[in-house]
Amino acid sequence: SFTQFYLRRAKRILPASIVTILVVVLASELLLNSVRSTNIRTDAFWALGFSANINFIRQSTDYFASSQAVSPLQHFWSLAVEEQFYLLWPGLFLLAARQRGTVLRRTWITANKRMFAVAGSISALSLLWSISSTSSNPSSAYFSTLTRLWELGFGVLLSVLTPRLATELDKLLPEKRNRIRAAASWGGLALILLGACVIIKPGDPFPGWLALLPVLGAVGLIFGGQGDAQPLPNRLLALRPLPFIGLISFSLYLWHWPIHVFGDALYPDSVNTAMGKAIQLAVIAAFSLVSYRFIERPARASRFGIREPIVKLDSDPPRFPRSAIAAACIGAVFLFMVASSAGDRADLYEAGPGTQTDISGGPSSSVPINPGNTSGPTLAAWQQTVNSSALRATVGPAALDLINETAGKRGFIKCDRKIPKGCFIGSTGPTVAVLGDSHSQMILPMIRSALPDWQIHSYAAGNCGWALIDFANPGQERGNGVDEEECTDIRTTSIAAILQEKPAIIMLAENSRWVINDSRKQEWVDGLNATIREFEALSPDTKIVIFGEVPRAGPLESCLSGTSIARCSSNPEASRWLRDQQRTVAGGHPDVSFIDSEQLLCASTSCPAVIDDIPVYSDSQHFTMQFAERLGPIFREYLGL
Repeated sequence: SFTQFYLRRAKRILPASIVTILVVVLASELLLNSVRSTNIRTDAFWALGFSANINFIRQSTDYFASSQAVSPLQHFWSLAVEEQFYLLWPGLFLLAARQRGTVLRRTWITANKRMFAVAGSISALSLLWSISSTSSNPSSAYFSTLTRLWELGFGVLLSVLTPRLATELDKLLPEKRNRIRAAASWGGLALILLGACVIIKPGDPFPGWLALLPVLGAVGLIFGGQGDAQPLPNRLLALRPLPFIGLISFSLYLWHWPIHVFGDALYPDSVNTAMGKAIQLAVIAAFSLVSYRFIERPARASRFGIREPIVKLDSDPPRFPRSAIAAACIGAVFLFMVASSAGDRADLYEAGPGTQTDISGGPSSSVPINPGNTSGPTLAAWQQTVNSSALRATVGPAALDLINETAGKRGFIKCDRKIPKGCFIGSTGPTVAVLGDSHSQMILPMIRSALPDWQIHSYAAGNCGWALIDFANPGQERGNGVDEEECTDIRTTSIAAILQEKPAIIMLAENSRWVINDSRKQEWVDGLNATIREFEALSPDTKIVIFGEVPRAGPLESCLSGTSIARCSSNPEASRWLRDQQRTVAGGHPDVSFIDSEQLLCASTSCPAVIDDIPVYSDSQHFTMQFAERLGPIFREYLGL
């Protein structure tokens, strides 16, 4: 019955899973900082509902959550996929395997054939969607039930085909039968090893077609081992202690990831050493054995709720399958939630009152601006503040409260007027136009603080920088932010609008960190120059300011230990080449100036994560609103106002 099936699933899964989740939450409260423990409590809520994959899809496609520290409960996504599958499949199974068969064109369609048709259709559609989605949106495809159904469906197909295959093999001589099973077994092992060790590499989009290698490999190994004479690969897998590892595999699954994540958080310098790995393996084995012996095995052996099976004859009239239909509907709802959770989350703007689509700005009045003042008293005083902040290893209560308040939050300001992929702030005064990706959005509070009586016309989209390039950057290839085609359209439209507006200032800012490890460095530099040339038609009335690449830092939720921020500072050297290129581009054009973010954020050799008791970043690269506003007076001085 449905009740007995799900009761067995619950006894198999729930006790050990709940204990793991509770221990992780408690350990995070005791051992990790408050920012990270808050995020883990949220992850625990989703994990308890077997919806962790939906949570991580939302995080992976959220432009501002992509740098969030790894969750010790992240591995629960695969358990969620499995349980969502078991919400859908039992109902479909009963609907397909009704006691009485179906006659189609005078042919008796047995239950096995009906189940094969259903499982085969679902698996084929899921595989096709997996290949397509992995290519277009790999971040969400990795966690999606829709892209993983076929992996479980292949197991269903194998079980449905096994009786027929066994019958056909029994017609053959034993020697030939054994050769076929041995070939399947060796072929399966080869596919798994090729996939794991040769073909599939870190960073490759997955699952997609690459997942066929381990899935078909597993099918081959299982099929090969179903005969009386076991092939060598199957005999090797039966050697001790491998069967015992399989016996405790669920507990190993539950505990391996939390222990590694906590080890990385508490002992980052030693977790990946040989000794660190050995200690982790020992701790994982200990926790798993305890979990299996005292939680998992007693729960599975419990007789609670067990009823004797009811034997039904083929002659019994079939009842209307209400339970099957209900379960299938619930499963379909879950799959719809998974499918709808990966929408476009790259919109950087939040509308305020008076939202409209009017993009007319009108020419700005002439304003005497002379950008480039880097020797004023405001900047000098700020640099002293940065130097003193770099010497601090801890933060006080006020700074800690602000870290908790800003971690992972968008530090952006609301629009007075919103346009597609654009934002207008203010309605009177001279205009400053801002072009770029989320890094251009993060400096809007700085601009508003420096120029409160100005209009700000911002044009931005996630992962869509201001350089005129004709290829997708790695973030777009991962499906994070807008895609290349949309970015090109937004960039072209925005440049045309800015040329029409004739603003007093054009601010350019983008996240260029991907360029460091990319072979297309010169194309990126050419793109910077191409954009500047587009705006030179407005010279000399319009001044162009490039805001330099910011030195990144690890998210505070990862590096903060109690009140200690000793591990949170970053080295400006890692991104200095990018700033040098931007400075060179600015120097090659009249009326273009460059703001060196290193002057604003770093001491001589380090960039503190907290300056003047204000956290610099809400994640690893975006300013908090409070910090951006703090830069306002410096920016005003830089403009010569």
